[in-house]
Amino acid sequence: MKNIEDLIQKAVELQNNGLGTGQIADELNVSRETVTWLLTRSKKEVSSPAPKDISVNWSSIGKSATRLHYISLALCDICLLYTSDAADDLLCVDLGG
Repeated sequence: MKNIEDLIQKAVELQNNGLGTGQIADELNVSRETVTWLLTRSKKEVSSPAPKDISVNWSSIGKSATRLHYISLALCDICLLYTSDAADDLLCVDLGG
């Protein structure tokens, strides 16, 4: 019996050479469903690692008036990108969130 990794590698090579699923199945003497499984499994192994999460301690922003000022400027700038020049709403940020 063939090794799974060898079958995956051979299926990928045949696909890179332009063969279709049916032709790969005939070449490897397996079913089309098996070829599809082999090809999807190979893509999972090649995929890049998931991005790392970033944690922000928002309580440290509320401890500084300068930080609050810059955060509010950034939020206002983002709001102006998506709205007209006339403000219809007012946003208040409290220390409690």
